[in-house]
Amino acid sequence: MSHHEHTFKQLAHGVVEILPEGVLVSLLAEQRPLRIKAGFDPTAPNLHLGHTILFNKLRTFQDLGHDILLVIGDFTAMIGDPTGKNRTRPQLSRDQVLAHTNTYAEQAFKILDQKKTQLLFNSSWMDQFHINDLIKLASKQTVARMLEREDFSLRYKNNQPIAIHEFLYPLIQGYDSVVLKADFELGGTDQRFNLLMGREIQKHYCQASQAIMILPLLTGTDGIKKMSKSHGNTIDITETPEEMFGQLMSISDVLMWEYIELLSFQPIEEQKRWRKEVDAGANPRDVKVKLALEIVERFHNADSAKHAHQAFVARFKRHQLPKDLPIKDISIDTPNILLTQLLKRVGLVASTSEAIRLIRQGGVKINEEKITDPTLLMLRGCTHIIYQVGKRHIVNVEIAVERGHEEAAQQGDALAQTNLGFMYAKGRGVEQDYTKAVSWYRKAAQQGDALAQANLGLMYVQGQGVEQDDEEAVSWYRKAAEQGDALAQTNLGLMYAQGRGVEQDYTKAVSWYKEAAEQGDALAQTNLGFMYAKGRGVEQDDEEAVSWYRKAAEQGDALAQHNLGFSYEKGQGVEQDDKEAVSWYRKATEQGNALAQNGLGTMYAEGRGVEQDDKEAASWFEKAAKQGFALARINLDRLHRKVAEQGDAEV
Repeated sequence: MSHHEHTFKQLAHGVVEILPEGVLVSLLAEQRPLRIKAGFDPTAPNLHLGHTILFNKLRTFQDLGHDILLVIGDFTAMIGDPTGKNRTRPQLSRDQVLAHTNTYAEQAFKILDQKKTQLLFNSSWMDQFHINDLIKLASKQTVARMLEREDFSLRYKNNQPIAIHEFLYPLIQGYDSVVLKADFELGGTDQRFNLLMGREIQKHYCQASQAIMILPLLTGTDGIKKMSKSHGNTIDITETPEEMFGQLMSISDVLMWEYIELLSFQPIEEQKRWRKEVDAGANPRDVKVKLALEIVERFHNADSAKHAHQAFVARFKRHQLPKDLPIKDISIDTPNILLTQLLKRVGLVASTSEAIRLIRQGGVKINEEKITDPTLLMLRGCTHIIYQVGKRHIVNVEIAVERGHEEAAQQGDALAQTNLGFMYAKGRGVEQDYTKAVSWYRKAAQQGDALAQANLGLMYVQGQGVEQDDEEAVSWYRKAAEQGDALAQTNLGLMYAQGRGVEQDYTKAVSWYKEAAEQGDALAQTNLGFMYAKGRGVEQDDEEAVSWYRKAAEQGDALAQHNLGFSYEKGQGVEQDDKEAVSWYRKATEQGNALAQNGLGTMYAEGRGVEQDDKEAASWFEKAAKQGFALARINLDRLHRKVAEQGDAEV
């Protein structure tokens, strides 16, 4: 391999796209230091591992003798990058930006060579920009061109506001390239529009257009959304060794391979060897330990990594809880509190929706017992209860008691009656008794409690504690739905869609789904997406279907994740993208979704979005078939016949 080929391979490794095609080879052939630009907005004080994908590539360029222009977007940060946002991003003050900027450089130089890096602030030229300069810059592009951006386009279609100043962000980022005379600009896949804008703006200022290198985005620790402070799913490079090690060990086994591919400096052949060992039966945890040791050593040192590993083993492998477990005291003025609300109040999650998602994924424990019911209620007076979210966040909670739970229900407290009904329905603290559950739900429902009405409707649907009666269920769902209860609205939509207890009416089903979906109910969002995909009750619209699937998928809904993957696979409502399809299928398989398992098997069998692998395909088909998915069994048999006809080894 020639020197130029080796250099190209180094720079192109792990890259999603280089535009225009072939430009990297021609620029390297010029044998001069290239001006490599990358920009960061200091919207949060710390860098995270997602940022380091780009920094690592910059370091590769730097080690090859090229000039690194690291632009701190202290001016553009006050506008706020609208990329990937469905609403206008809050603007930051100059003081906020400066406070964050102070830490960025220090952290960046954990990777880059400070002596060989030009650290630049775009306020140094943008503060000198006059209004006539801004008007001249704005005249270089049209509103139609700006609306080609997916986020702007979706907001426009959904009648969501787009502030005028948001259009300025990509223009100013492009103008930065003019000032710096950049040869190359690096950015993530979410920055594609902005990077291309730099090429266009340079043309208008009579400069040669920069080439662009697009790098993949790292999925956050939640396994769903991209790593971002706004999503609360980051691993900051300033974390303590113990915290960083624990966070890396907490990611899923599937996500681990993405982190290895994008973050590890181990040779590609070594990474392939690890995967083969796991496929052959090795414990993926051991590979995850290697990754965690490598990353912690990179940002701390070898001794710190070793000690962090030892602490992790002591705490989790031997089930030792920390000795200094914090105690959180909270008080409530109702007989109990939803677990999701409690987790938020004690700071274990950022929102109740995050709590719901984590519970459904099996990531929440109470006294070391895994919890899967997001509607679980915790009684007042419960003390010394250990709540654990993931493998790292643990607190000891005491809930202050004010009066007896059943006493409040007997006195006519509707919330207490609803909660007592739930306790009987689930057998929480009492012997399970559906008849008593229905009795308490009915008392609260007759007082107008929407949650009780929704739960009573569910009891009638399932025939638990009462004779099964769809019409009665619809009656109670309707009462709760008309009060705005999202669960009841979703269930009422289902009844209309299926024609249970009411005459089938897709239009009414869509109406109720939409009410619940706009409140953020993931099941309603998934169902609404399906109605748009099939044109039931609404005009068929694949793009609208994808929009609703995405909202639900980002909340962790497995069916929505599968449907979104299918949309990418077929190019329905989005540009066809096999890799994106595989990504969403994989997320859904983590929750055991048989449709996604079959879909992922198909992608491996056909080598679409992943390297063709009959063994991997067979594994996924088999998992889906074991769940009774008939198509997966057919696909598995077809794969076995194909392999036999080719004379290959058994899969």
